Amino acid sequence: LVQVPLSLFDQRFVPLLDRAEKNGISVQARSVFLQGLFFLDPGNLPPHFEPVGSKLSKLGVLSKDTGMGIHELCLGFAVNHPGISQAVIGVESLENLKDNIKTDFGRASSVLTADVVNSLAVDNEEILVPFKWKL
Repeated sequence: LVQVPLSLFDQRFVPLLDRAEKNGISVQARSVFLQGLFFLDPGNLPPHFEPVGSKLSKLGVLSKDTGMGIHELCLGFAVNHPGISQAVIGVESLENLKDNIKTDFGRASSVLTADVVNSLAVDNEEILVPFKWKL
């Protein structure tokens, strides 16, 4: 069993998931919400996150257009991803946990087409690795 960071932005480990599964290694996704980055207001970002402002805006539009919460899109991406057996998430309250449990993972996967997912990928480790954040 291994845990890897996996989110709509952080797709660095995706190429290895199939190989892990073929070798009997169960993979858990962590950092699904990227330390809460997905919930920041794209119009009011700290300077460090400005490079992903347009991607956050795009995710916000997708959320609004589909009526799905950002948390649902993020969780749906991770839970439905081939090669992922489970997702590990942090919650801030009982209500937050209830919202996450109610997620319609199937609906999220129908909204997150390959084109959408690919357009949200980020390769900048200054964004993907929280200990490198300059806040």
